[in-house]
Amino acid sequence: MLMNRHSGSKWWNRLILGLLAIGLISQLFLSPGSILIPAAVVALVWYLYKFPPRWLLRIGSPGHPAFQTRRDHGNRQKKKKHPFRVIDGKKKGTL
Repeated sequence: MLMNRHSGSKWWNRLILGLLAIGLISQLFLSPGSILIPAAVVALVWYLYKFPPRWLLRIGSPGHPAFQTRRDHGNRQKKKKHPFRVIDGKKKGTL
């Protein structure tokens, strides 16, 4: 019987996932807090990342006072605007 080279990896993947599930279920029955508390924290972070509340969006905006920096408006110099210039190259074979 000819076997595909990926068929063996499917068997190992199922074995590892099965052992992982057995371990998680047994850990859940022995001490549920060690699984449920980190899972709740991860779920809360994911939920706030996907659906952020308005107050959290305002904190992250650049116009919020927490993100504004002090500027010295009295000694501020205006930048001179220069037009865009193209500098001719010295490449061989160009016109």
